[in-house]
Amino acid sequence: YGRQFDVLIISLTFGPINAQGTITEEIRFLEEPPAAKALRSLLEHPSRQILLVTSLQEDLLRANQGFFRSSEPLLQLYRFLQYAEAIQGGETARSKAAWEALHPPIQIEARDSVFCRELKEAMLPYFPSSHFSEKALAAGVFLPLVFSPKEQEDQPVALLPDAFLAFTAATSFEWEQQKREELETAGYRLFPVWSVQWWKDPREEARRLASQLLKQEAG
Repeated sequence: YGRQFDVLIISLTFGPINAQGTITEEIRFLEEPPAAKALRSLLEHPSRQILLVTSLQEDLLRANQGFFRSSEPLLQLYRFLQYAEAIQGGETARSKAAWEALHPPIQIEARDSVFCRELKEAMLPYFPSSHFSEKALAAGVFLPLVFSPKEQEDQPVALLPDAFLAFTAATSFEWEQQKREELETAGYRLFPVWSVQWWKDPREEARRLASQLLKQEAG
């Protein structure tokens, strides 16, 4: 998690076991949870250059689609190899489609947050409730709580409790950074709020948060 490589070398020693192109069953070790997690982590690490050595050429992939589609880890490997073949062949459109299949869009589901409700209630002495919206959809993310200044052209503030972006079904360092950039491009200011600090001294934290939001509203 959070690692980054200049050059990533992947060597796959698995291949066909007969003249008919049957893929060895030994590759199914990737279906075991630790191996599947390691594979997913490897494929998500940002790298400047990837060198891939494999016996699984494109014709074998096509002939064994059913085998690779029999489980999610093998399907991820299949899609990655398709992407590598397209990149090597200089096929831009195909490589883009393969990349999107390998990294489908992830949308964080809207969920209730007791902490965010407490935040909103604590801000009511300072701001009208109309300045706050819950579960606002932006950049494929349901933001738990958003503060909108009284002037519509001012930058809205997304209040993110307890490393909110880290709690997703498929979190990676690269994905979190991408979502942050997308939200900032969409015009949001991101403001982290930590429940452990809030519950230690809720009045002081409420004053501090209100001060930050008032500064934002004042421009």
